[in-house]
Amino acid sequence: MKFTLYGFMNLKTVSLTKNYRSHNAVDKIDLEFTPGIWGLLGANGAGKTTFIKMLVGVLNPTSGDILFGDNSIKELEEKYRKKLGYLPQKFGYYEELNLNDYLLYVAALKGISKKDAKGKISYLLEKVSLTDVQYKKIRTFSGGMKQRVGIAQALLNDPQVLILDEPTAGLDIEERRKFREFITNYSRERMVLISTHIVSDIEFIANNIAVIKKGKLVASGSPNDLISSLAFSAWEVSIPVREKNKIEQSGLIINYHNEDKEDIFVRYISNDPLYCDSERKNVTLEDYYIYINSREEI
Repeated sequence: MKFTLYGFMNLKTVSLTKNYRSHNAVDKIDLEFTPGIWGLLGANGAGKTTFIKMLVGVLNPTSGDILFGDNSIKELEEKYRKKLGYLPQKFGYYEELNLNDYLLYVAALKGISKKDAKGKISYLLEKVSLTDVQYKKIRTFSGGMKQRVGIAQALLNDPQVLILDEPTAGLDIEERRKFREFITNYSRERMVLISTHIVSDIEFIANNIAVIKKGKLVASGSPNDLISSLAFSAWEVSIPVREKNKIEQSGLIINYHNEDKEDIFVRYISNDPLYCDSERKNVTLEDYYIYINSREEI
């Protein structure tokens, strides 16, 4: 098998495709995941979840393959699953169990001894700020707490490959901050893939980003590489409301807000300023993402 940094075996998709009748949910995606944090960015319905389900072996591809090192995950089977941690978008819980018993149950399913599981559970509950409720039934938890339970169970086997589908759903601002901090530390010597349609979840922590649109890979690279590829500048200006159409015809409005009844403050991208008072701003990953999704062509 092919080894890379810290003995990590790269995870690679080769023309990965999933067809549903005449619809290509995932269309010939070639990607090679290396150690670090990867963001899988795309709108709802872009094909992210289908792609992830194939990566973790829940769905079989229509064609193409997934390699871990030099071997197909179909051949590796359990050897691959032992290296894998997964949080699906919708995760089932045994809500009548208390949190500690639930995690012991999941650990047993993953082949972790009860002795080892106790230490791992104690560590993970502290990291996801659930130590105080470890003996409470999961049915009493809020949505955000349940999401943190899902993150903890995905980490029980200390996976080399961690795949998280919309992991910050239901988390408040502070919980998101703590999640990003923990995942950044965890990603050393490992590969973490975070699927999301929320740019702020990954724009600062991701080493690489893959952008999916209508089942196709439209771009991949570091955040700086993606931003640099945008051959436009970002501008901000205060204009009369009646002038908004002028920008829409010549540029792309990223965001705007009302200043009063007659004026709005606009952020837009364009080759050149559309108003003499426009102030040039640094292009952000959000600017890039909105631009990519505004294009009709793939």
